[in-house]
Amino acid sequence: MNSNLTKTKSEIITFLLINFAITFIMGIIMFLVYNRIDNDIKSGFAGAQMMYPALAVIAVKVYYGKDKISSGLMEFFISYIIISILYIIILLIGIFAFPSHVSGTLDIIIIIYSIMALILIGNNENNCFEEINMSSTGSFKKVILFCLLFLGLKLTRVLLVAFFYRQLLEALKIIFSAKYIFKLIIGIPMTIVLSFIPFFGEELGWRQFLQPRLQALLGRRLGVIILGFIWGICIYLFVLCFIAQALLFTA
Repeated sequence: MNSNLTKTKSEIITFLLINFAITFIMGIIMFLVYNRIDNDIKSGFAGAQMMYPALAVIAVKVYYGKDKISSGLMEFFISYIIISILYIIILLIGIFAFPSHVSGTLDIIIIIYSIMALILIGNNENNCFEEINMSSTGSFKKVILFCLLFLGLKLTRVLLVAFFYRQLLEALKIIFSAKYIFKLIIGIPMTIVLSFIPFFGEELGWRQFLQPRLQALLGRRLGVIILGFIWGICIYLFVLCFIAQALLFTA
């Protein structure tokens, strides 16, 4: 039991060191190129930030148990590492070589790889994705339920804002327009499907990997609280880089 806890602690420490090291290095790069980038490129840095946790998880899983990773999942891990490195390289080179096309190029990369990854996950050869709690079976109804819940909350927010500003009739006209219905029913799901990879990076890192390990050490409730605190620090460091850069270059 003690050996398992020791391994869990080592995995947590290794994961955090890798994740925050990448965040720190990219933060320095952002600081140096701040006066060259626009909002679209800043979004590119934000997208890269979401991939770091998954990269850290893959590094830890390979280091501590490479032999336990199935071949199908290893292929997915390798492809994720390649696409993440390609994303970062294009982001950094594009700042100087083709700044006006960086955002579009990154979007194309994410869309293509998201489709490829979904196909791999959908095939789930030998149930390999069960190892990281990813499978298209067993949870489909829950996914649909939460999607409907999301749409309901989004509509409720729009109506409440409209009611507050006394524009309820105008809001209803927009909501029931063909364009808005298409956006909700088709646009949002398609956006999720075509760009889930950055979000996968955070979910794999924080939820699938770090959360159960913190809960094993600290208990269910305290583990989740500490997880939120650590995640908040990561986001805070990222935002702090932009604040520091803005203050420096506008002073």
